[in-house]
Amino acid sequence: MISIRGLRFRYGDRTVFDGLDMELGENAILTAPSGSGKTTLLKLIAGLLVPEAGAISGVPERIAFLFQEDRLLPWYSILKNAELVSDRAAASAMLEAVGLGDKLEARPGTLSGGERRRAALARALCAEADLLILDEPFKGLDPPLMEAMAALIRSRGVPYLAALHSEEETAALGGTAVRLKGDDSDDFS
Repeated sequence: MISIRGLRFRYGDRTVFDGLDMELGENAILTAPSGSGKTTLLKLIAGLLVPEAGAISGVPERIAFLFQEDRLLPWYSILKNAELVSDRAAASAMLEAVGLGDKLEARPGTLSGGERRRAALARALCAEADLLILDEPFKGLDPPLMEAMAALIRSRGVPYLAALHSEEETAALGGTAVRLKGDDSDDFS
């Protein structure tokens, strides 16, 4: 369980969180409109941002993070991108599992947006992690691919924390929805 106490964070003059207290269990899904602080909270939990005040505890040491942007290295094939966090056999198998087995040597710039998203997801899923942090994992995927990728994420058996926008995505992934209200209070309900 991830525990957040008294969290305060600002971007310049914009306060994102001020005194946030919450608990996030395994397989929690943050839902809210864009700009409500979901990505910021994920980055704070992962230690990629530092809060001004408060504490976050219970975060496992080994995290795999799927960012909103695919962040694939353009000079490497998608297989080499996945091999950055795993061995060749596991990377190849995961790319096969996301439907890219015939494009292992393709570079990211030659792929469609949905293919790049699946390659980035494959890289996150084949990392040795105790927690998957998934920021909009289904961005650019049609409903059948979204369902297939959600099933693949669940099948890994690794606890996840995800940020999603739609009820369809939340239903497909499962877990416990935690809604960020999306008003100026930035409170979770």
